[in-house]
Amino acid sequence: MFRRGVAWLVAVVLVVVAPGLLVLPAAVAADPVVENVVTFSDVPESSQFATEISWLAASGISTGWDAGGGVRQYRPLESIARDAMAAFLYRHAGSPAFTAPAVSPFTDVPAGASFYKEITWLASEGISTGWDVGAGKREYRPLSPIARDAMAAFLYRYADKPVFTAPPVSPFVDVPAGGGFYAEITWLSASGISTGWDVGNGVREYRPLNGIARDAMAAFLYRYAGQKAPADPGNPAAGTVTVAPDVEVLEPSQLETALVTADTVVLPSDQALEIKPNDVLVSGVTTGTPDGLLVRVVQVVRDPGGNTLVKTKPATLPEAVVSTGGLLEVSGTPVRSEFIPEPDVVVEPDAAPTATKPDMAQPFAEASADVFNKSMTFKKTVKGEFGKPDAPLTGNGSVTLKSSVTAKATAKMTLDVGFLQLKEASVVVTPSVKAEHSVTAEGSLKGQVTSKLGELNAWFTFWVGPVPVAVTADAEMNANFALDGDAQVVFSSSQTVSSGHGFKYKNGSFNLVNDKPSTAGIQNQYKASASLTVRASLDFDATIKLYGVAGITFGMGPYATTTITVTAASGQQLSWTCPLELGVEGRLGVTAGIEIMGFDLGEWEATVTKSWPLFTANPCQGTTVIQPPPTNPTPTPTNTSTPTNPPGPGITLPQVPVRVGQSGQAVLVEDGGDVGSVQWISSPLPNTVLSAGQPTIPATLTWSPKTVETVQFSIRVTYNDGSTKDMSGSMRAYAVPAPSLAVGNLQSTYVATSDRGTPYSVVTFEITKTTASNTTPLKTLTDKEDPASDYYAYTGGDTNANDVLDIGEKWQYRAFYLDWRPSEPGNSRTRTLLVRANDTTGAGSWIDAEVAYTMTR
Repeated sequence: MFRRGVAWLVAVVLVVVAPGLLVLPAAVAADPVVENVVTFSDVPESSQFATEISWLAASGISTGWDAGGGVRQYRPLESIARDAMAAFLYRHAGSPAFTAPAVSPFTDVPAGASFYKEITWLASEGISTGWDVGAGKREYRPLSPIARDAMAAFLYRYADKPVFTAPPVSPFVDVPAGGGFYAEITWLSASGISTGWDVGNGVREYRPLNGIARDAMAAFLYRYAGQKAPADPGNPAAGTVTVAPDVEVLEPSQLETALVTADTVVLPSDQALEIKPNDVLVSGVTTGTPDGLLVRVVQVVRDPGGNTLVKTKPATLPEAVVSTGGLLEVSGTPVRSEFIPEPDVVVEPDAAPTATKPDMAQPFAEASADVFNKSMTFKKTVKGEFGKPDAPLTGNGSVTLKSSVTAKATAKMTLDVGFLQLKEASVVVTPSVKAEHSVTAEGSLKGQVTSKLGELNAWFTFWVGPVPVAVTADAEMNANFALDGDAQVVFSSSQTVSSGHGFKYKNGSFNLVNDKPSTAGIQNQYKASASLTVRASLDFDATIKLYGVAGITFGMGPYATTTITVTAASGQQLSWTCPLELGVEGRLGVTAGIEIMGFDLGEWEATVTKSWPLFTANPCQGTTVIQPPPTNPTPTPTNTSTPTNPPGPGITLPQVPVRVGQSGQAVLVEDGGDVGSVQWISSPLPNTVLSAGQPTIPATLTWSPKTVETVQFSIRVTYNDGSTKDMSGSMRAYAVPAPSLAVGNLQSTYVATSDRGTPYSVVTFEITKTTASNTTPLKTLTDKEDPASDYYAYTGGDTNANDVLDIGEKWQYRAFYLDWRPSEPGNSRTRTLLVRANDTTGAGSWIDAEVAYTMTR
């Protein structure tokens, strides 16, 4: 345990606990002893020095004034008199045993006066000598306010006049070198006990002759009582950190049988003797605190001989580490890590998962500096499902996926705290992922396969001097493979990628760290006999928690994409190209949980996603094709009644989404150039037209669905040599979104003159875009009732002349209804215009808006 260095604690424990143990008979159960935080009505939690004043009260150094009705006051802005200062220091020292002299050393402090014992103790310790008024007499002046320069002298002497060399240049503009109490004041500054006042332009004042207020005195004593500790015991150059005087770093032995919840800690009473209200309890990763612990005590309920119930509230790191003396960089120390694989994932022997939790009490449980280091492999074969558009892979082939993954990570934290005020903090985790992917595909395939590798959990700590910052990491890894093509292909890729992810806070500015990744060890191999586009990637998504509170979410996905194309020049062997891209996709976010570091972002959330192509090449351009060994997949038969072995490699049938109520086209591309014809062999799609094209574009399907539906189609390809091949595919419809076009300012005018040969009506209206999309209305409209008889025209309104309808921009149209002859019955007629806009942001091609109007003559 990180123990306090003052003696008052023993006295407090004896007073509170001992009576219950010594007085009551063994057969009589002791009533629980309840200890609460001392509060003052004039010191709200938002006060500048509320923490320091609470500590002063909890330590028994100041009890304040009883204002009646159970209310106590501290009177923080009142100046401290010299007699009260003596009492403060005496109590801070633990109220040591001292017999006051019968004769006072000061003429103005008679024996039996208020604080006589404390003042004479101060004199006996050489902390105060008072004033020499002549004739061998001295005065203490107990009721005079103590000035800030005298306060520096008191504390310097109270600290036994530590060895200190005053700087040649004063840190305070109003304390000149060589002036009164110069050494004591500059020692106070160098020790971090007083920072003075910032008056701008890098200038600070100490104001030595001002009286010191009671709240500032609490801060002085709190900082003085803070315990200095090496920031890194193994690195003396790292300097020191100041740990708050009310910190209790709990040992693993204390927590073996502890019960820890969000707001309570229950300990055996013999393990909680030193815990008192207002303490800050800190623990690393132990069997009792698997997520660590950082809380402030609000109440202690002691059951002598039984358990102690400690009620808590969340604390922040600067409440435990009040000063770091500058920017401190700390490396994460591994405690434990485990990998829970999926059933088809094989974990390499040196990284096998642990079935039972080991003893997590001791840090440095692994020799590696990596906070985790795990390796695994998996192999999976997936067959295409013929004619099933919702299958992961569609087609008549199969693919075998094999991956070997090693995931490592290092972690660093930087921290700069200046007495309960966080100046700078950052946490950066740098995962390094080595991914070796191999894809063996045969036959016609399209789609994406995702396989979960498993979950990776790690526990590590950042040691800020004696204070542990407990960190847990939960990650999930998934391997993804996307394929599109008709081929016999073997493709493998290997690369190692590392990048830093985290957050950084400095002087009120908060930013995410999402470093550009670096890559190494790139290797690729290919074998092919046809064409295929393949993409292999790894998704590594993690959540980093500080003391069990989510702080960082990040993901990284190294990927490799290649398009393998086989060609043959006349009279030459097959050769191929394989343009390759390697890169990383990174995702990073931060939640409000990082308030544990000492700043609260409220509901602040952000996610940053980036993609970094790291390497592009065409390593196999012009290389002669090497035929891979067959993988012997079992394709789903297409149609056994017709030959299925055409001379050409066949036709790719894409799944094409089409918006309901509109038309879409699917082009069937054949790369052998020897197709003679394409025909239906099953009922055509509703509203679908099949048209033959050029040899390299044998057929085009045009589909205008009226409902949300997925339909299957089958065609027969006849080659020039008379052989045939049956193919199947699907087309899927999507619901039409709300139209993004609005109609306004509609007017209809009847013209009885015969300048057009017959009376007619003129209809004018405007089209306005109401939602964001890339829309370009047509300049010629359609009459739904009688498209051939009328004339409609765009008349203007594209104000910025970009030929795109922008939000708020009005396009004007005019319609002429020409064939309203006098012999026709009725004086009114209702018509409907169809306004169409090209929409490049949706699944379909058009957005429609209907204009209904009534003409009257």
